[in-house]
Formats: sequence, structure tokens, C-alpha cells
Amino acid sequence: HEIIGITMRLFAPHAGGTGSAVKDAALVASHLGIPHHVADFEPEFSRLIIGDFIDEYRSGHTPNPCVRCNRFIKFGLLLDKARELGAEMLATGHYVRKTTDPDGTCHLRTARNIRKDQSYFLYTLSQQQLSRVLFPLGEIESKDKVRRLAHEFGLPVAEKSDSQEICFIPDDDYVAFLEGSGQLVGTPGDIIHVNGQTVGRHQGAHRYTIGQRKG
Repeated sequence: HEIIGITMRLFAPHAGGTGSAVKDAALVASHLGIPHHVADFEPEFSRLIIGDFIDEYRSGHTPNPCVRCNRFIKFGLLLDKARELGAEMLATGHYVRKTTDPDGTCHLRTARNIRKDQSYFLYTLSQQQLSRVLFPLGEIESKDKVRRLAHEFGLPVAEKSDSQEICFIPDDDYVAFLEGSGQLVGTPGDIIHVNGQTVGRHQGAHRYTIGQRKG
């Protein structure tokens, strides 16, 4: 196979986030001696993922932007871009396995490293999408082994820290992000027990989700 690298740019350069990812990917591609391409999906990511994230909280829901991003951005726009560049398959770093039946039907399987398993985040992918992707990390038992392999190949990102929970939320503080966006203002109110007793006050329903243990 002829290998190429492709990285998504999802944020404006001044907003941080994917800037370092693009640079790191370029370094890896250079080390491996393969071409590297950058796909700019900033407008689509802002509209389809960040905009939807804010709208869902405004509607009283608790969204999962990673599931939506995988469906529409990573395995939607990015997969299309890869095909445009002449790639037959797209390999990603997700911790998940894929099996294929004799008739071509694809199935998602949990990763060998069950603690890192990401199969849930890919459950909305179609058969067409699954047929065109590879998940090489899914068969590796531990993160330590992944790092050992990265060192063996001399990759400049071998000691890079794991990615954060939601890539566009600084410090994983979604409340600060929502309120700082200026598009969602919390309305204070009473916290009422199921028996009708008022047990406290809150600073906005968007700060809570159904079933949370504390807050």
C-alpha cells in the first residue's frame, strides 16, 4: 500500500486545540517519509458539532458530541476527503475492532484494551462507512504497548499525553464553555425534591444532567 497522512483542522489557529495536532502529525509524516495533508473542517465542525452541542443543552438535553463528530466529521467529511485524495481505506487511532462477515457485513467489536474501548462512540456508523476504515489499535492490549511501538518506530509523539474528553472544551469544563459562549445564560431556580420540598437553589438547569450523583 501507498500510505498518506491526513489531519483535520477543526478550530481557528488562534483558538488552539487542533493546531498542535496538525504540527505533530506533520512531524510523524515527515519521519515516516509520507505525504501529509490537512483538511480544514472548521466551519462544518462549528455548525454541526459545537452549534449542536449548545443547542442540545439549551433544549434541556445532555449531548454526546463525540458520537456526532464521528458520524459526520471523522467518518463523513474526512472519509470523503481521503477518497478524494485517492485513498481506498482510512485508518484511525480509535480503540475498537472491526470484523467482516463473508458477505461483507461489518461489525464493531470491543477493543482488546477494554479500559480504552471506544466502540460506543462509533455506534452510528453505517455499513458503507465501516467498510472503508481500519482500526489498528483495536488489537493492542495496552496503552504501554502502543507507546513502546511508537518508540520502536522512532515517532516524535511517543510520549504525547492522551487526548482530553471533549476536544473543544478547555479543561473539560463544559459549564464555563457554555456560559462563556454567550449563547446560553443560566436561569437560577429552586431544586425541588420529588416530595415537593425545596432543598436548594441552582444557577441554571444546563449545569446538571439526569442521574448525576452530585453537583
